[in-house]
This record gives sequence, structure tokens and C-alpha cells, in this order.
Amino acid sequence: MAIPTTQFRLLHTSTPTTAVDTAAERLAAVSSESTVSTGAGNEVDFGTLNISNGAQNSAIKTVMWNVTDSGAGNTQVSDFKVWLSSEGFDIADGSAKTLVTPFATITASGAAATFYCNSGDAPNSGDLVEFTDWGGVVPANSLVGVHTVATRNDSSFTANVRSGITTVPTSGSFVRKGSWLHFCPLQGADGTPASGYTEEYVQDAFFSGVNSASVYTFKPLPSAVSSNNVWPSDDGTTMVSSGSGQTSDDAIMFALVTNVASGETTGTYKGTDSGYEFQLSFKHTYS
Repeated sequence: MAIPTTQFRLLHTSTPTTAVDTAAERLAAVSSESTVSTGAGNEVDFGTLNISNGAQNSAIKTVMWNVTDSGAGNTQVSDFKVWLSSEGFDIADGSAKTLVTPFATITASGAAATFYCNSGDAPNSGDLVEFTDWGGVVPANSLVGVHTVATRNDSSFTANVRSGITTVPTSGSFVRKGSWLHFCPLQGADGTPASGYTEEYVQDAFFSGVNSASVYTFKPLPSAVSSNNVWPSDDGTTMVSSGSGQTSDDAIMFALVTNVASGETTGTYKGTDSGYEFQLSFKHTYS
């Protein structure tokens, strides 16, 4: 069997929801949008982010993928996987910092809590923190994932706690996170997902921060190939691709957003020629 020919395209942010709410429209969109590849000038460009006053979020970018030629003998593509295969940013996850007495003040469930730390340890506004201890309680029972710092003083900072959490930690530690790239699998408005894997594409989608009032629910890209993590609009694991010269019967869509940490080194973060880029890998099975 021949290897299928595939393509990546960048869907313009202002594309109306009604322009991608059927499989036919998605295939038309993916054929007319800008090419994404490893070649210089074809990168997903997140623009210029000014980090002089703290970490900054990028605009959201929407990537599409489909098969343009199934190849002789093939009838379907399946098991779609995307992951972060390399990154050249130089601010990695930081060392653990401890909370100090008083450990935290929680004013209301799901609202911003104030956390206290040693002088100079507080992360900057806009940076991400991940709690690695919450008074001996498993972190998932206290905070979900990583959280954006809202405000900071020299020895304290605020971040939102999960709704339903009112218990103040009796000890604790946290890690300041570095620059990151998150994603969200998308579907068209015609999608009827049974498993909730995908979220509906939104025109002019915005990102306010992790666990904040964003249009999509973003999550970290895996750092190695893992299980199926992007899907067509029906949340299926396969798309039909019926033979030589034929395209897949739908397209994959996913949104990307990045955050550049305040301590990043000044440089040109683009392409494959600067040493500071994020690089993704995409894998699928054909038969």
C-alpha cells in the first residue's frame, strides 16, 4: 500500500463557525488556508510577545490536518496523535519552593487564594505554578493542574483554587512553570461527540489563562507519543480515505496557545533555524 499524502493548514482566526460546520466545508477550508510546514516562512507564527512586565499568553492558532491522496490500497486513516517533540526555550520547570505560615488564605470556593512563601520566591504575575504538595493531600484534591498567578508581592501571590476547595493547606510546596504550549482538540458545529473529546470551534476565540475564562479548555501537549488525542468532528477514531487520488472524508482541527515565561532569554523564537522554537510531531495509522 502507498503512503498517504497529507497536509497541515492554518485556519484564520476570523473564520466564521458556519464556514466549518460540515465535513465538506472543513475540507474546502483546509484546501484554501495557509500551508503549515517546517520550511522557513510556513511556521505557525504566534507573533511578538512582550515579557518585560511578566509572562505573556499568545493569541490562539487553529491548525487543520487532512489526507489529500489516500494512496492505492488504503481505505481509512486512524489513531491520530500529536505531541511536543522538541522545544528550545531555556526556562524549564523550576525548583520546588515551600509555602510558609500562614500557608494560604482562601476567601471563597473557586476564587483567588493568597499563598505565602519566602521572600523572593513568589512567581511573577502571569507565570504558571503547579502545587506539588497541599498539606500532605494529593495535589489533584486541592488544585487542578497548573494555575496562572494573578498578582504577586515579594513573599505572596494569588491564584485561583478549584471550585469546592475551601481547606487551607497545613504545609505545601509549588513549582514555577516555564514557557509552555497547550492544545485543545476541536470539532465543527455538526459534531455530535459521544465522549466529549473535542470542543466546538469558535470564531475569534480568546485565551485568558489556564483555568480562567477562556473559550476552550486547554491542556498540555504530551512530550512523547501517546494515545489518540485529536479527532474528527464525530469524535471517531477513523476517517474514510477511499483509494488513490482521494481525500479523507473530514479534517482534524486543534487549537494551540503558548505562554512565554518572564525569565526567558531574549531571542528570535521562530522556524527551525533559531533554536528557540516549539516543534510538534503528528502520527496516524493508515490501512
